[in-house]
Amino acid sequence: MIKAIIRSILSILLVLLTIFAFFSCTSIGLQLLLKLTDIMIPGQLQATVESGYLLGNMHLKQIYYHNEKTTIKASDLQFSWYIKNFHPIIIALPHVNLSDFIVEYPTAHEPVYGFAHASLNGQLALNDISMRADNADRQSISASKKTHFTLAWQKMIIPINPSFNITFPVGKLIFDGPLMNYHVHGKFISAGNNFPHAKWQINKATGNFEKINITSLTGTPLDGKALLTGQVTWLPDVKWDAHLTGQHINTAMTWPTPQSDVDIHIHSQGLMTKTESQYRFELKKLTGTAENYPIKGTGNILISNDNYEFQQLLLQIGAANLHANGTLTPQSANLIWQLHIPVLGDLLKDAKGSINGEGSIIGSLQKPHIKTNLTVDNAAWRGLIAKRIIAQVDGYSNLNDASNINISIIDLFTGNLQVNTAQLQFQNKQKQNQLTIDLKGPRSQFSFQANGKLVSQQWQGQIGKLTLDMHNIGAIKLNSPANLTLTQHSFAFQPFCLQAVFGQTCIQQANFAINSPLLPTKNKIAKKVLKAADRTLTGALQLSSHDLAFISVFWPQISNVRGEFNANFRISGTTVDPVLNGQADLTNSSLSIPRLGINLSNIMAHIAGNQSNLTYKAQARFGNGMLNIDGATDLAKKGFQSNITIRGNDLLVMNTSDAEVYASPNLELDWLTPLLKINGIITIPSAKITPRDLTSTITLPNDVVFVTPDERTEQQNTHIYSHVQIILGDNIKFDYSGLNGNITGAVTVEDKPGGDTTGSGTLSIVNATYKAYGQNLGIRQGKLIFTGGPINNPGLNIQAVKQLQVVTTSTGPQANSSAKSSLGDYSSNQQTVGINISGTLSEPSAVLFSEPPGLSQSDILSYLITGRPASQATQQDSMNILSALSLLNLSGSSSSQIKNQFSSALGLSEFSISHEQEYDKQQNSVVENTSLLLGKALSPRLLVNYSLGLVEPINTLKIVYKIQKNLSLQSEHSTNANGVDLYYTIERD
Repeated sequence: MIKAIIRSILSILLVLLTIFAFFSCTSIGLQLLLKLTDIMIPGQLQATVESGYLLGNMHLKQIYYHNEKTTIKASDLQFSWYIKNFHPIIIALPHVNLSDFIVEYPTAHEPVYGFAHASLNGQLALNDISMRADNADRQSISASKKTHFTLAWQKMIIPINPSFNITFPVGKLIFDGPLMNYHVHGKFISAGNNFPHAKWQINKATGNFEKINITSLTGTPLDGKALLTGQVTWLPDVKWDAHLTGQHINTAMTWPTPQSDVDIHIHSQGLMTKTESQYRFELKKLTGTAENYPIKGTGNILISNDNYEFQQLLLQIGAANLHANGTLTPQSANLIWQLHIPVLGDLLKDAKGSINGEGSIIGSLQKPHIKTNLTVDNAAWRGLIAKRIIAQVDGYSNLNDASNINISIIDLFTGNLQVNTAQLQFQNKQKQNQLTIDLKGPRSQFSFQANGKLVSQQWQGQIGKLTLDMHNIGAIKLNSPANLTLTQHSFAFQPFCLQAVFGQTCIQQANFAINSPLLPTKNKIAKKVLKAADRTLTGALQLSSHDLAFISVFWPQISNVRGEFNANFRISGTTVDPVLNGQADLTNSSLSIPRLGINLSNIMAHIAGNQSNLTYKAQARFGNGMLNIDGATDLAKKGFQSNITIRGNDLLVMNTSDAEVYASPNLELDWLTPLLKINGIITIPSAKITPRDLTSTITLPNDVVFVTPDERTEQQNTHIYSHVQIILGDNIKFDYSGLNGNITGAVTVEDKPGGDTTGSGTLSIVNATYKAYGQNLGIRQGKLIFTGGPINNPGLNIQAVKQLQVVTTSTGPQANSSAKSSLGDYSSNQQTVGINISGTLSEPSAVLFSEPPGLSQSDILSYLITGRPASQATQQDSMNILSALSLLNLSGSSSSQIKNQFSSALGLSEFSISHEQEYDKQQNSVVENTSLLLGKALSPRLLVNYSLGLVEPINTLKIVYKIQKNLSLQSEHSTNANGVDLYYTIERD
């Protein structure tokens, strides 16, 4: 009997062990166990067993659990464990890896908690679950038999609300000791939208299953130092009591605020239960500087459920201050605030002006009644200038409640736009809204009026009035009221027709909507953190215009615009991948560009949208040539990659009194924001260039003042790379300031962002002559050589010569082409004189020469300028020669020799080139001027010199009389001013 019972017990145990082994040691058993668990627990559990079993290595994928309150997801779980020791029982965890973990709640728009990857490894001593750390037996257990494990993660996200979240890109925590009183230390990084990036280190903290005591948590937020101490409890309710102190905090590291260096101390207490939430933030200390202005802050903020209380909240920066005091609750509200900013530049960089305001919020949070009075005086910021702005608000957040908003602006300037007065008024009476805008400028007026009401979260109404009256084009008016519908994410209007003296333009229909997309259920937390928000897009546009003269209003350099434009497009897809269907056509068009003297005719363009591709073709006639443009844009690719070809033959691109130029472009443009590449060839087959004489200019009257806003030029967002070869044909004629000839050659021009425009190639002038000072010179050789350096500084290889007959007598040479050979004292020889110019355009170098050699440098220059030898030069000839010499960069010895000879001929004791700053009353500014200085010592005490301006037309006569050794009297008379000065000189060794 006993043996039978024992056999039965052993059989039952064997069956149980077999079942246990099946479920815990086989992959199929693990799958069945998951299905049984799904049946037994509330909610829905799903998981795919990739490999492994319960006791040992386990690998699960696509884990999903859902009930009425929570949804939990994970893409991958790898779990490995075994029993390391039996007394005490120690469970080893070689590795636990969890990927793409998300916890969602039904009311949240984003996951409440999640991370891209987390890992856990270490060991767990089961006796630690009930044993206290101060137990004597605990001290005798070796470290190898105690609980200790490491937790690490990547891309953890904790959203506080839909618009604010905290992320922890990486972190690692080490736990040690009994679970009833463990010690923890480690490091992690915090970041997030509107949350400062910082490195944190837990130096000392202890905890258990219910709470954690933080003795020292240090970090480096906002380029400063921070210390957090306190206690956080999560069972049975979440509550905390913590102190946060910070030193050398700079809020500009994360938020658009002035550079700051502040010390702060915040005491925070909070309680979160299922029925209530209470938070208290006490600003105990806020001191430091912001943009070198002292900063100070005090006050308390109490939040209880939906009740907000501000207790004497005061923030000061320099002389600016904000004061708030009062309460905001769902049932009642009574908050008063005052704002005083005497110098706006203290808070907003590059801004000017002052702000004074006050306001209140009364009523309740559900229906707040807002009153505000704000005045801004002498405001200036980013090119916007206004003498005074007055804003008055008396209304409610709901557009169907009685409200009144008035904004008045006096003397507004922005760019080239000047507005003397601007009025914006929004009124709501009996659930009817009216928006009115009136702008009045010195030469234009603008009026706008719309009426409507809010119905089911949509504003529905009409644009009743839209008028733009400009002195140069007359009035542009709305033909008839246009229906308008607005929502938080969309707008639509139809029809919208503008009538002006130049014709009518109509938008038959336009509607656009941008909404938040439906997030895929399998979206990973890492993608949610890193991927930019994509939004669905829908819309339609129908537009037609039978007169395009209005284009001249926006581009004054274009005139006589004719043609018709029709467009019909439907837009769908998303903001990242838009889908465009439809087409637009420009027909029977022509225009003129008076500045270039050209007319474009037979202009036609066709734009077609097909899903994610946009193609376009255009052509126009330039003179007798035809321009063709073909291109395509891929809307599906990031940056909207575009490829454009531009081709044409014998296009008349300039036809003025200065130039007549024909061009044949063959260019390829590749655009992938922000990169634009331009490659190809531009051939100029013929041109006639005859620039007007620019040596005489007309100056503006003295009462003309240039006003230029002191604005910082923003860096160009488009990066341009170009490689274009410019080829000059054989029919390029040039005639300017005595230089006449043909230009030929080719130059390859290259551009790179941040660098100079460079050139490679050679330009030559052939069949050229040059006439100066009444003399004709032949250009034997003229080349501009580009070697890959800056295109505005090519190398020079120019040789100008003059052929003449030199008659030699017993007294010296002279030029005489009609010398009588019958006279025995005369002999005539063919002589060539010239000048070689080399170096670069910025640093040219000149050398005088003669063929055959033998003439002096003075004679060569005199022959070139006057046609006579130096010995026969008149006073006027000498002045012309010295003036020309000042423009030549001859070698020192040659220049000095020539200068001394002709200075002596004129009886001058001083001749030089000076560079100095002079006041130009015509320009009302100080200018850099280069002058030719001529001087003569009339006696040992009296010196007279005359300065002739070579760059600016400023001439000065200076007389210096030396009274004694250290005392002199100086008188100056110029085209700008007259003056007398007395100088006393002290010399020291």
